[in-house]
Amino acid sequence: MTGAEVITEQLRAQSIGTVFSLAGASHTYLLDALDRDGFAIISNRHESGAVGAADGYARALADQRPMRPGIAMIVSPQGLANAVPGLAVAQAIGSPVVVLAAIPPGGFLEPEDIIARAQLDIVRPVCKWVAEVPSAAHLGGSLRSAIEKSTSGRPGPVVLFIPQDFFREDVGAGEAKPVEIEVPTPDQAALGKAASLLDTAERPVAITGLGAFRARAGNALRELAKRGVPVLGNGTGRGLVMENHTQGWSWPYAQREVHKADCILVVGEVLTQRLGFGLPPRFAKDAKFIQIDAWGDAFNRNRPTDAALQGDAGATIEALLAKSSRRWDAGWFASALAAKDGYLDTLGRETDGASHPLALARVIEEARPPDALLVGDGADMQNWLYGAYRVNTAGGFMDHFPLGAMGSGTALAIGAAAALRELAGSDSAPRPVILATGDGSIGFYPAELHAAALAGLNLKVIIGNDAAWGTEAHGQEQAIGRTINTELGELPYASLGEAFGLASQTCADVTNLENSLSWLFAQDGPALLDVKIDPAAGAELKTGSLASSILFSDLEEGKSALAAGKDFK
Repeated sequence: MTGAEVITEQLRAQSIGTVFSLAGASHTYLLDALDRDGFAIISNRHESGAVGAADGYARALADQRPMRPGIAMIVSPQGLANAVPGLAVAQAIGSPVVVLAAIPPGGFLEPEDIIARAQLDIVRPVCKWVAEVPSAAHLGGSLRSAIEKSTSGRPGPVVLFIPQDFFREDVGAGEAKPVEIEVPTPDQAALGKAASLLDTAERPVAITGLGAFRARAGNALRELAKRGVPVLGNGTGRGLVMENHTQGWSWPYAQREVHKADCILVVGEVLTQRLGFGLPPRFAKDAKFIQIDAWGDAFNRNRPTDAALQGDAGATIEALLAKSSRRWDAGWFASALAAKDGYLDTLGRETDGASHPLALARVIEEARPPDALLVGDGADMQNWLYGAYRVNTAGGFMDHFPLGAMGSGTALAIGAAAALRELAGSDSAPRPVILATGDGSIGFYPAELHAAALAGLNLKVIIGNDAAWGTEAHGQEQAIGRTINTELGELPYASLGEAFGLASQTCADVTNLENSLSWLFAQDGPALLDVKIDPAAGAELKTGSLASSILFSDLEEGKSALAAGKDFK
């Protein structure tokens, strides 16, 4: 077997059927082997696009067994710096990505070439593990190690540097086996303590993240919700419990009222800035925290964990429920959110002119195929989407948080669409992927739309176009009464879609919104809709506290209070 064939055999053993790659001579023999072995090869246009698509692929298939890391192929040193943003996004959320970086043979290195000499150091801060394959004979073992590092504990991105001549070398017979990750069983004493905390709580709340989806914890969480515990999904943890606003909500929508809870069950999520670091005022000072995660380092991060349960999320929740017959009433949480529900219902009801972004979000929610996977990107645009989207399918949502790197949603959506096509197989139509993004965020990696067109992916792109960096413009207006460097102009994004091979239209008036979205969702292949949205609408996010679902102000409030030695309610 050649080195390339060893790689394809190991990827196939891991049930991986799609790779993401920039075209390049350095991977010629590997691309040839992948193509002959029937892999789908998605042709990306930027290294971060390839890494981001691999990330989206891994997130969309996170609940599959064996775990399937996304595979991205780049060339180093030329493309290495371009890959860093995509790696940082995957590292922030804990998504398994394996980057196969082809490097020149040793004799091609220039002694003073800083990037070539510091390749491992450049990506190490944004990776879980980096290594260089020492010889062609070690290629199979090195790839297995890379997959194991990427998928074990808290998953994350790894980079494996491979001299390009190894791909065509004869390395003898190979033996590929899937990498299976064992999850520890929770300590029984900790389980008992957690059950006691939950049993004595009056207003418990559960928060679910990507790790809960990966662990297939939906059945256990739905039982928890039936017992009266509100379940708040975040990112790809959304949809494990239906977001019906009686048992399930999204974390962004509902987070303002979590400070009223006295016990927080955190499942497969990390207490980062996105969750207010677990600190007051986002959470009550005396609230008890139970955390369930396969990754031990998730515990006691920013806030002490009262009961830490390292293990499978679904089985652990089932064990907790088996120790208690307690039931709660989730009505208190629904009542707490009544003001927000009513307030948002009054917004965006204009009958002509450019669409209010909340109206756009409502019509997307009403018109979209019910099994669609939603991908969010942007700032103001994303904020309004949180106000209307109701995710009712496990694995039905992903976005660019917790890092919040603008534009990364485009690549995530392409990877997710490739994953769903692979999952559907040749006998059925894949679930659609809907990317809703802003005119600012689409500008980061617009050429990745061409990857979707070339591959014929079932991707529908909706661009909320207010001709500006909306959240920045309204922030400047509030701070200094004018805007600087935030206007983008009236650009024809439908023309951009057409240029890259997508069926494209423009919707300039809210009266055409329903028909335009019906057209979009009826297209067989990738398609794009440029929606003109009201540029004034985003001001509400700066002044109306009930409108915003992306919070920062309370973190400043909490920091100031802590510095002053104040107590919290």
